[in-house]
Amino acid sequence: MTPSSHAFVRRLLAATLLVSGSACATIPETSAPRPGVSASVLPEPEREWATLRGLARLSVAGPAGSGSASQAVLVALPDRVRIESLTPLGTTAAVVVVAGDEVRYHSVVNREYATGRATRETVERLIGIPVPPGPLLRLLAGLPPLPVRLQDPRTQVSLEGGVQRVESVEGLLWQRIHFPTPPAAGAVRGELGDAGGPVLHFAWEAWRAVGEVMFPHTLRLAGGGREARLDLTYEWVRLGEALDPSLFVLPRPKEPGLRVVEFGEGPALRPAP
Repeated sequence: MTPSSHAFVRRLLAATLLVSGSACATIPETSAPRPGVSASVLPEPEREWATLRGLARLSVAGPAGSGSASQAVLVALPDRVRIESLTPLGTTAAVVVVAGDEVRYHSVVNREYATGRATRETVERLIGIPVPPGPLLRLLAGLPPLPVRLQDPRTQVSLEGGVQRVESVEGLLWQRIHFPTPPAAGAVRGELGDAGGPVLHFAWEAWRAVGEVMFPHTLRLAGGGREARLDLTYEWVRLGEALDPSLFVLPRPKEPGLRVVEFGEGPALRPAP
């Protein structure tokens, strides 16, 4: 991977693993749900796993460049992530940590340290997809981008041509997910959007058992006006393990010659301590 594509991968990682919140939306009109169809292919809320630990291969492509690298991934829902980008030798090239509304980044290779706010605008600037990062965090954990609340009257479930469709709303966002029957028979595809229409297309593939659940080991993302694409394929995954909170702390390293910068653009960026 060239230096420029390596830099693009680092920026893309930082943008993909952020978190944010929202308020009230309406699903675009579709056919009415058919009676008797259940959303059994979705994880039940009480069975959703809160953590993920895995090793993955990330590939990115877009106008700014393309490349791929191995990543050590830690996710602690709802708002914490740690990603370590690894060199071909298995050493750490860069670390991105998100905790709450803050993101911190340390490039070991480039001797750079950055802090900033986790925002929807940051995601759009860096990967060309104007989507709140909270749903991206859930997707990385193998879950629907929004929680599916079957008791919500706006949630719709229908079955057409052997494909089950689930539509739901959370705050200002809506999602539509298309499941083959059974889901492990092929790719599960979906869209995430807001009042302006879809902002993200996603697909889950390579379903394999992890413990008692079927988990999609490949995640594909695309969207926005820049035709940005991101593919993440897990080599292995562990779900529901206790993760040490200190893993999501990334203090400023004490090393000479370290360049300290603000992550991305925008107001109210907090300086490093």
